[in-house]
Amino acid sequence: MLLGPVPKNWRGPKPTETEHGLVVLAVAEKSRFARQGVREGDVITTIAGKILSDTTDLQQVLNDLPPDKRDIKLFSRKSAVASVQPHE
Repeated sequence: MLLGPVPKNWRGPKPTETEHGLVVLAVAEKSRFARQGVREGDVITTIAGKILSDTTDLQQVLNDLPPDKRDIKLFSRKSAVASVQPHE
């Protein structure tokens, strides 16, 4: 998965929904993330309840938690909030 910062002028229907997070720029078609419904253009807002502001936040969460505890909350490009639970 390739991630990037949320552009400053990019907001969802509720501005606070995409105030923080990382934009999914690409996701491998056969990856577990794709199977869980993560798509290009989605904004990952939290992992395991921890707000993501940048890739440093993401790295900290990945270092601190085992894969089965990394539930993802994202703002879908389809204007819906979703939650992805890891299936290990």
